[in-house]
Amino acid sequence: ERLAALAHKRGKLADAEQLWRSALEIRTELAQLETHNVPAQAALALALAHSGRRDEALKKAEELLRTNADRPAVLLSLARCFAACAAGGTNDADRRRARALALDALGAAIRNDYRAPVAIRTDPDFTHLLSEPAFKNLVDGIKP
Repeated sequence: ERLAALAHKRGKLADAEQLWRSALEIRTELAQLETHNVPAQAALALALAHSGRRDEALKKAEELLRTNADRPAVLLSLARCFAACAAGGTNDADRRRARALALDALGAAIRNDYRAPVAIRTDPDFTHLLSEPAFKNLVDGIKP
């Protein structure tokens, strides 16, 4: 997944797509083996989002959000998934909905003691949210 993000950042989009497809295969297998492992399920949702399967990603991430609203690491993964869905959404309504879910999940992670603003600001999944006032307010409000 990190290699896919690096390939995308370097402009090697075909490589990034292939790496996300490989990550999706692995994440799918792991999620099937560990159905109760919430971080593995959240990682699968993120891989689905980056593999163009946004509807599946949103459905899975929303289910996980409802049952894990107090787990900062999971919430951060879900925020990344929603942000990836927003970045690749096919219409404005879908992008706005996914963006709102990303901000909600990120806000919940911060309220539940997630304290790494630099990690959030430099995460490639949040790049397109950096200029949004709501995103800035959330990240700037993190207390060390």
